[in-house]
Amino acid sequence: MRHYRLMLLLVLLVGAGLRLPGVWRGADRAHPQFQWRESDLSDIARNYQREGMNLLYPRIDWRGTGPGYTESEFPIYPWTIAVLQRSLGERAEIGRTISFLLSIATLGFFAALATAFLPPLAALVAVGIMAINPMFVGLSTAIVAEPLMMAGYVGGIYAFWRWLETDSMLALAASTGLLALAILAKAPAAHVGLLLLPLLIWHRGWRGLRDPRPWVMGLLVLLPGALWYQHAHGLWLEYGNSLGMSNETHWAGIDTLTHPTLLWNVLRQNALHVWSGGALLGLGIVGAMTQRRQPGAILALLWLGAVFVYLFAVSYTTGDDWAYYYHVVALPPAAMLIGLGVVGALSLRPKSWVLPGSAIAMAGLAVAAVAAWRAGYGHTPRDLAFAAIVACGTALTWWLVQKNRTTTALQGIRLPAGFQQVLPVVLIILTGLAASSIGIGLRRIVRPLGQPELYLSAVAFAPHIPRGALILASGGPCIDDDGRPAAYNASFMFYWTDRKGFNTCVQQQTIEAIEGFADSGATFFIAQKSRLADSPGFTEALLERYPVI
Repeated sequence: MRHYRLMLLLVLLVGAGLRLPGVWRGADRAHPQFQWRESDLSDIARNYQREGMNLLYPRIDWRGTGPGYTESEFPIYPWTIAVLQRSLGERAEIGRTISFLLSIATLGFFAALATAFLPPLAALVAVGIMAINPMFVGLSTAIVAEPLMMAGYVGGIYAFWRWLETDSMLALAASTGLLALAILAKAPAAHVGLLLLPLLIWHRGWRGLRDPRPWVMGLLVLLPGALWYQHAHGLWLEYGNSLGMSNETHWAGIDTLTHPTLLWNVLRQNALHVWSGGALLGLGIVGAMTQRRQPGAILALLWLGAVFVYLFAVSYTTGDDWAYYYHVVALPPAAMLIGLGVVGALSLRPKSWVLPGSAIAMAGLAVAAVAAWRAGYGHTPRDLAFAAIVACGTALTWWLVQKNRTTTALQGIRLPAGFQQVLPVVLIILTGLAASSIGIGLRRIVRPLGQPELYLSAVAFAPHIPRGALILASGGPCIDDDGRPAAYNASFMFYWTDRKGFNTCVQQQTIEAIEGFADSGATFFIAQKSRLADSPGFTEALLERYPVI
């Protein structure tokens, strides 16, 4: 256990090291996928400082001529940023540091959970997957609510299990508080109830349902969120501002059956961002098959079941490319199955097959080959090198398996001999695919991010716009491709120019609509070229009617 703890600490330090560079990214280096939400939350934090610290009334800048009160998740995160900015100044690094610390707490909670449920090797692999997953690394220093939700979500599940094991009221209270915080941070975390109930029955049997304590806990977990979201919806009804809760379609319905691509998109997003392009799905399946009686496998499968009920229920959001990070809740159970898959794959190998030299060499060859392919080489001599590496690696692996093949105990699963021979080759190639996918994803996250040309444009525009003048800025579509309402308010130009005003959506890009905004008090239109292109002829009409500064 001493060596296990040292190795676990090393894995956690690697995870922290991958995240640390993101802490020092400024407002101009927001990840493109988080640009809108980072600006919204930074906006809200700045308005707390300037317009009052009443936690219950968050304000945005794309408010038109109103006070800017908006429907949002419980805004404890931007409010905390505002508190710290009062003494440290307005800096993006403050919010990123909070997210970083919350992500490290999530890794710690998950390490404790994996240690309790998995064999040491499986636990190390599972924590390692959590530590290096590009989606989670990207979220870990973004100014978004997901780091707070994940800390409460994973920590609450671990504390609930501690209560089941020890009957400690302190653990039950901790689980209640953490899960209530997770739901306040992001309402979708409420799907955790679909996991806790089966866990209770699994551990204590049906008699556990007669214990009033978990029912009281469930009420206390849900009540703060129910009260807040009712209040937040009232702000939407009165002021018409929302961060995407009431002004966008999320829930799937009967019509989902007529859109099978919607459910397919959910699975595709999950495979891409949770299972490393689907390459680690094979290990997850091996883990579920060979270790199916392991408590960790049971927990992971129950957890994934709860997550997919949620992902399919709100598939009008979770199936969209931009919402890939909503799938982060599937990462912990997937990582547990992948860890068990490594243990299972080792149990499937021929017993006389010595791993250290041959397997590591083969894995290295496979990783190199797949990395070359993922780098996008065309029909060049490098293609020949790539093909040679794949051929040599596959042949050498096959030779080792054939040479050392013996009868292997498969824990009750009988596999054809041919499949047993091929399986190590397949798993090594898939591991190479996963490694390259993770590497490419991390490169995109760790390198300088964002769209600095937009930020620099905003900085250049600001001196031309008098203080107090209202601007109009381009937004997204207000109607999606299926004719459903969509949240179109883009906040970054308001935050970067430090001005207030209006958003226009793609369907409102007409001269008549622009004149309507001008009549309402807008004096400058910051028009994003990529959005203008969505309305043919609109740019020419603007240039004929208005001067360009």
